[in-house]
Amino acid sequence: MEPLLTTSFSLIILSIVAFPPLALQHQFARVVEEVERIREQQAESKKEIDTLFEGLMAGVFRGDSI
Repeated sequence: MEPLLTTSFSLIILSIVAFPPLALQHQFARVVEEVERIREQQAESKKEIDTLFEGLMAGVFRGDSI
């Protein structure tokens, strides 16, 4: 009797859950990809800024003028 219960439960869940239209799903996927691309760019920018800052601080401690 358990498989019947599982199947019935699955059918109930599938009938309750509303999926967004496919076009909206694709649009969402594009937005997520763009956000990930921007995050990667920001991570690269942070690395570059950190490197520049470390160089600046090293120069200051050596007595270099800014």
